Amino acid sequence: MASICDRCRHFRPFRPMSQRILRELGRFDQQLISQLVSIIQDERQVQDEEATMLVELFRRDLDRWDARPAMSDYCGAREVEGVFLLHEVANRDGDCPGYDPGPRPSWSCHTCDHRVLGDGPAGDQKTMDELKALALEAVPAGMNPSTQDMTGHLQLVGASKSFEAAQAYYLGRFLFEQPRYLSSCTAGSTAVEYAACVVRNPDDGCADWTAADAGVPETWTGADPGLSNHPGPATADRAEARDLIERLKRL
Repeated sequence: MASICDRCRHFRPFRPMSQRILRELGRFDQQLISQLVSIIQDERQVQDEEATMLVELFRRDLDRWDARPAMSDYCGAREVEGVFLLHEVANRDGDCPGYDPGPRPSWSCHTCDHRVLGDGPAGDQKTMDELKALALEAVPAGMNPSTQDMTGHLQLVGASKSFEAAQAYYLGRFLFEQPRYLSSCTAGSTAVEYAACVVRNPDDGCADWTAADAGVPETWTGADPGLSNHPGPATADRAEARDLIERLKRL
């Protein structure tokens, strides 16, 4: 029976950073979406460059990438050694000796004890609750309610998320200050440098993964909690805030 790479537990399909960020932060901020579009364009360029590099590696009869590829599949049989094999070469004739059809580990950061959520969502929710209360208090008092502060805060949230997305993609780390929206990893962080989960665990196969509690299986088979675990501010509340802004404008 032929060894088919994408059925092997060592196969590592690429997962664009843009999509990992989107999974964590959602798609409800225009500034964030604009930043992600820019990142996607850059990822396409990286993918083209890696395709050119792959041809050169084939030409030189090499069996591995110089570093972990960002936008290409690879074989992770030796990734703990820092070796990222070309699966097309390792399994050239469909008889790879390391072929293992067992299930691939899926160690999502959402189920890991090292994951730390930022305080952005909780802080934003508190701020929005206070601003909504102030706006509603103005109505019975006969005052003209202002929505400027709520609108401004929603824009600030989008700008902050956009900035964190750019830091994660272009810098790969956060210096001096823990991210407020993207999750960070205690296993990869120091006193002055914070590792974002979307950077540290690109394929949900992190070697430092530790179950958050005894009830989480090492091979995650359930749906990824995604945004429900890190809403910031919750989608329903953000929609409510925008609806309130529109209603107050009509008073």
